[in-house]
Amino acid sequence: MDNQIFDKKVKRKELDNKIKLMFLIGIIGIIGFFAYQRFSLTENVARETANRFFHMMTNKNPDYNAIKKLYPNLNWTRVVFNKLCTIDNVSRNSDGDYEIYATYSPGKIVNYPVSLVIGRENNEIVIKSSRGISYAYYDRVLEYGKKKGCFTGEENDFQLEELINEKNIRNELEISASLRAQQLQNNLKISDNLKADWGYITGDVTITNDNNFDFGYFDINCSVEFYDSSNRITSSDKVMISRLNAYSSNTGMVSNSLNNSKKYKVLVSLNITEDLKNRVKDLIINEVRYGCD
Repeated sequence: MDNQIFDKKVKRKELDNKIKLMFLIGIIGIIGFFAYQRFSLTENVARETANRFFHMMTNKNPDYNAIKKLYPNLNWTRVVFNKLCTIDNVSRNSDGDYEIYATYSPGKIVNYPVSLVIGRENNEIVIKSSRGISYAYYDRVLEYGKKKGCFTGEENDFQLEELINEKNIRNELEISASLRAQQLQNNLKISDNLKADWGYITGDVTITNDNNFDFGYFDINCSVEFYDSSNRITSSDKVMISRLNAYSSNTGMVSNSLNNSKKYKVLVSLNITEDLKNRVKDLIINEVRYGCD
């Protein structure tokens, strides 16, 4: 009987030791896993990953599958860069991920901050989130939505685009900008001092800007179409109008030396460039009142 009791105690002890060993192996495995997760992702790897992503974003015909693999959560409207982003700083957060802070400079004056969070998911090094890649930063939607109180601007790109779509903010701003541009054009008044003699038409055209808005040299298209006695167009000349400030006028010279020009028509329109659209949007943002629908 004593031998049986002794054998049971020995077996129990062996079992306990096995359980302790398995527990210890498990603990070591967990520690090893987190150590691998933390230390296999280095600052250099994070920098290389960010630069690879920035290169992808400068491609006009990007490899969407490659981008999606590198940034799995990327399913919102994004801007395609015309220049590489410059990495300014790299830091590691409490989760072991790297935060990349960069600058995108499409021109000599304008700079946009861009940030990425790079970490590991499913044993892959990926971009987990970002700020500054959303098109909202570049088409004034961010500032418009902040002014209305629809978001704070602290949201990451994915959160930002969800709010934009939910509140229909981009369409609202685009429609408002189109209506305001048409209003600005309607408030351009045209007068001319053109004379037709012996088939020649000469003189000048004056444009008066009745808007509280400054137009640059390339914002206004002005031309004169010339017609013969049968109302057939014979030629068209561009009128050079310099900068046109708010509530002011400017004059351009016209000289048509083609024979048979009997009549003319002055045409004026806005040259809707990206720069002009953004300045119109700035005007709207300046006027908008707080209150998101």
